[in-house]
Amino acid sequence: MKKQVIYMISTILLLTVAVIGSTYAFFLSTTGNNNNSVTTGASNFEVIYRGDTEISGVMPVTYEKTDDFKRTVSIKVAEDSVEAYANIYINIEHMTNNLSIDGFIWEVYGYQNGNLVYSDSESFKNYNDTTNNKVDIVSNYKVTKTNTTFDIYLWIDGEQVNNDVLGASFSGHIGANTEYFTGQLS
Repeated sequence: MKKQVIYMISTILLLTVAVIGSTYAFFLSTTGNNNNSVTTGASNFEVIYRGDTEISGVMPVTYEKTDDFKRTVSIKVAEDSVEAYANIYINIEHMTNNLSIDGFIWEVYGYQNGNLVYSDSESFKNYNDTTNNKVDIVSNYKVTKTNTTFDIYLWIDGEQVNNDVLGASFSGHIGANTEYFTGQLS
């Protein structure tokens, strides 16, 4: 009987040591594997986006871009936020097919501290109400804590169009989406 009690106490002690040892080893391996990982959450990822977003009204035919259909948006991340990539787009709510031409143009210029840091332009030739309703005008732009202001122009080039654009209409708004950075510490 005395031997059985000694074996039982020895077994319980060995089992306790094994459980404690394996739990401690699991704890070390879990924290060791995650120590070099950088993760972000909603509390430290905040993008600030402001601007004129609605586009509507009568668009005149001109021979150069004007401020008539210029919209300005600004984008940056908050001071305590991680950096991010941004995409800015024109969401077409309505566009008559006679504006799906080379002569209907968008241009975008991005400025940081008064310096040009981004520019692009294209026509609306391949867009209409039934095939595409989103035109990407800025793609994968690295947004930082420094404010970037984008001037967006829409205009109809009088040298590229004829009377076919009479009675045309367009309406939409400017929007943005972002993704935050993730990475590994080295």
